[in-house]
Order: sequence, then structure tokens, then C-alpha cells
Amino acid sequence: MLFSCKAPKEKSYPEADAVYLSLTKTFVLNKDGSILNSVEKRQKLFTYRAFQSLYGETRIPYNPEIQKLVVSEAYTTNAENQTINTPENGYNEVLPTFCQDSKAYSNLREMVVSHTGLERNAVIKCTYNITTASGKTPFLMGMEELQADCPIDNLTIVVKVQPKMKLHYKLLNLTSEPIIDQGKDFDTYTWNFQDLPQRRKEIRSASVCEDIPTLLFTTQKDISAAINWVLKSKSSPNSINKEIKKYVDTAIKDKKSLQEKALAIQKIVVNELKTLHIPASLVAFQARPEEEVWKSNSGTVLEKAFLLSYLLRLEGLNADVCLNIPEDLLEEQRPLLLAAEPIVKIDNVNGEIMLLTADRLNAGNLDLGIPPFRILTLNAAHKVFSVNKPTGIINVEGKLIISRDGKLQGELTGQFSGRFNPYFEIIRNQGKCPPLLSDFTGSTGKLTADQANVSFKVEKMDQLLSRGDFRFLDLKESKSGISSFHLVSMPFTRTSALYLGTPIDESYHYTINLPANWQLVNPVNIEFLKPGIGHVIISLKQSGSVIEAIRKIRIFSPVIAKKDYSEFRELIDKWSTQKFKQLIIK
Repeated sequence: MLFSCKAPKEKSYPEADAVYLSLTKTFVLNKDGSILNSVEKRQKLFTYRAFQSLYGETRIPYNPEIQKLVVSEAYTTNAENQTINTPENGYNEVLPTFCQDSKAYSNLREMVVSHTGLERNAVIKCTYNITTASGKTPFLMGMEELQADCPIDNLTIVVKVQPKMKLHYKLLNLTSEPIIDQGKDFDTYTWNFQDLPQRRKEIRSASVCEDIPTLLFTTQKDISAAINWVLKSKSSPNSINKEIKKYVDTAIKDKKSLQEKALAIQKIVVNELKTLHIPASLVAFQARPEEEVWKSNSGTVLEKAFLLSYLLRLEGLNADVCLNIPEDLLEEQRPLLLAAEPIVKIDNVNGEIMLLTADRLNAGNLDLGIPPFRILTLNAAHKVFSVNKPTGIINVEGKLIISRDGKLQGELTGQFSGRFNPYFEIIRNQGKCPPLLSDFTGSTGKLTADQANVSFKVEKMDQLLSRGDFRFLDLKESKSGISSFHLVSMPFTRTSALYLGTPIDESYHYTINLPANWQLVNPVNIEFLKPGIGHVIISLKQSGSVIEAIRKIRIFSPVIAKKDYSEFRELIDKWSTQKFKQLIIK
């Protein structure tokens, strides 16, 4: 009898530059309150790009004032099974790029481990741990995506807490239960995962949690505990800083309405102070005093939000810092601080609520992060509220006239509502309409937080492109509509849901008068329906000397699920096809 013993076939990754053969992340809450985070990785490199551009270094940011970093091993095993240790000069501390030009955070460091002996089929081994001192972080918490920058053969996540301490955990978008070992020194929770795909960067994906398998865990007791930690370093200034007050007063002296004043103050914070995108965990989820942030001319997003709220209150506005939080994390025992977007809410601004971002000039209350989100006030009351997200509507119609010399003139009217309403932008420009349609001059009519009515005029030469006997006229569409989502080049497949923010209803209806004997040579009549997803209607037709051009797109849901992506892509392809956006006239 003959026996054949074959080694198991090695897994193949034809499209990957590298693979994690094993990746282990360990989180330990020690008895003294200190927290240990440990990472151990074995990564195999397949391509020249892998070690020349992608994985030749391991970068580890940390805060030396509250954390201690130890790199316990770093070496490479080459294709000939030889071990090459990282030399002493392969360990270098640098200033992280996210805190450059900031004196306040110049203490932060990033350890750069430069791996040596790299080649195709080499394996990098690197193990390090970071210990955060007791009392320097509110509680043990994590939000671990079960994907990485290359595929993972074996992923292990270990969480250790003190005996009988409650660990709250939830696994999103995947079903798996931990192995629980209740020992003398620790209660240990272990999750094991195999064959995890590489994370793909896709446009308009949710920033956290949605679609991607994610493990949430925390020892946080409730929402109040998280809020109290953030607020513990905050106290109201004992007196008004006269220098700051004078600067703000000068900036808003010609502003008449409360909305204009609020947006002028937002512009100061956004444009005149650099935003430091420092991970909140590195600064213990704390913010420096407002006056210190002002004098340093830079701040984290949280610090700039507190500063914005402070400046607004100096001018008598009822402003509070809030956290914009994904719905999956807005529960009592969730690590909400790891995914919160700080914003500022102003109550009773001429009967309205205003939501302002501190790191960019948002166009309106609906121009926040990609939903679904809910708003949590960052105060003792910690009230929760949702932002109504109505359908984003653009409706433009009117009459145009083309003369024989190629001059285009006419008038249009437009209604912009929901997320397409440039409400704040118009107020910032003191009533002037932004360039919503290229080559058209817009003037603002009735303006509310819900809708902007705009009148457009055009009177321009050379609006028609001539090629022989043919003339081409592009049908204008709003820059703020669905074209602002940059969906023209969409991949054939997608691994995550696509977020639009709100349902969409965008339509254009033009009647265009032509000179005698001019004819439309590309009539179109399309009604493209995708039940449950949306529809596209395009009609280009001529009657006598008048062309009627109608373009409409309707998307029913703010979220396009993975299963509906292919049909949604077909809708966008129809809408974006150049020959359906242009008149060809002879």
C-alpha cells in the first residue's frame, strides 16, 4: 500500500501586493488602570511595489507624555529562510505629519521601523506594545475593522479585563462569538477570524461601521461617562478675553442678521486656524482651553469646535458643542468617542437651529458627515436628536434663444432644497448667489433654510461649438447636484453600500428657440426605470423652431445597498452619457 503525504497548498493572492499571514491585536486593562495595546504581525510580500512603496516601514504614533512604546522584535525572513534583524539605525522617531507646525503638540512622536532585507516572498515580523498610563484614558475601548491594507489569513483580537468586570462588545456585519476564559488575573475574550479580504477604498462609503465587519468593545458604563471625560478639562473662562472679543467684533461689525454673524465667526475658526487631524486617542480625548487654542493659531477638530462655541457665545448666541455620531455607536455601552465628529449647534437663531462644522465651511445643516448619524449634545444634559434629511431637490426650467451668430440668451428659474440648498453659502455672500450653473448669472429670490429660489440669466457669445455644418450645445446642470458626487467613473463592482446622504430629485426643462431652418439631429426619448432604486428620463425633441429638452433623475433612497449597486450604476451611466447631455444642431 502506498501513501502520499502532500503539504497543504499555499493560498494564492494574485491581486494582492502582500498578505498578513497572522495579525494579533491585544488590549489589556491592568489592575492599576493602565492599558496595554499590543500588535504582532507576520506579513508576506509578493511584489516589488509591496516593499518599495507600501510596507517597507511600520509607523507607530504615540504620545510619550502618557504612553510608553516598546518594539520587542522586528526582523525579516527572506525567501531563502535567512533572518535579517532590523539594525539600530532602522528605528527612528519623527514628528507625525498630522501635528506639523504645531508647538502645542510637538511632543507627539511616530516611531518609524525601517524593515531590511526586503524582497519578493520575504516575511516581515514586527511586534510592539504601547502602554497608556493609568488615568490618562477614560476606559478600555476599541473599534476594530476586520479588514486591513492587504488580505489577512488569520486575525486574532484579544481583550483582557479585570475579573468580573463587564466588557460590552458587539460585532457588526459578521456573526462570531468570542472564546471567554475567566482566569484569576483577567477575564479574557478572544475572537479568531480567517481569510479576511483587503479593505477597498470606495467613493462615498460610510466613514465607520457600515458594511465592513467591525468589532466594538468598551468598559464604558454609559454615555454620561464618555461625555464627562471629555468635559473634565473644560471650564468657562473667568473673564472675557478683550483681545479676542475685539477681533470678533471687528469681523462681524457689518453683519446684520444673527445667521450672518454666526457664519462670519465660523469662517474665522475654519480659515484662520489650522486644523490638526490628530487621532483623539493620542491626546486622551481632551481639548486645550479656548484662549490657548486661539493663541496657538491651530487646534484639533474638537478644540476648534469648543473655540467656535466660545466665540459664538461671546456674541450672545446660544451655542453648544455636539458630537455627530453613527447610529450604531449611539448606545450606552459603545465606544462612541472613537467615531464622533465634533460640530456646533446654535439654538434659536431667528427661530432656526444652525449646525456648524469647525474644520470646513458647510453649505447647510444637512452638509455634515455621511449618514446615518445622530447628534449628541456635549453637556450634562446630553440630549440626542436627529436631523431631518428631506429629498435633495433641484428643479431648473426656462426659455433660451440661440441666434445665428451663436449668441445664447435667456432666463431660467431654479428651486434648490434639502442638501442642494446653498443656504449658508448665500448668507456668507450677503445674498449673492454662488455659481450654481456655469455661464449663467444667478440672483437669489426667496431664501429659507428649506429652499432657495434662484433666477438665472445668460447672454453670451460663442456658447455653441461649431464643426462644419454642425453646432453643439451642452445642456447645463447644477454643479451642486448629483454631478458633485463624482460618480462618472464607477467601478463595475463594489464591496460596500454607497451613501448619497438623501434621496435625490433633480430635473431640468429647457425650451430653446432656434433660427429658421436649424434642425435637431439627435432626438432622444429615454425612460429608464429601476424599480425601488430610481429612474432617468431624457427627452430631446423639436417642434417647429423650438427644441424641448427634459432631463430628470430620481433616486429613491439615500443609501444604495450592495445588491442594488449594479442597477444604480446603469442609471448613473445613462444620466452621465455625453450624447444625452448635448444638443447637436444642423
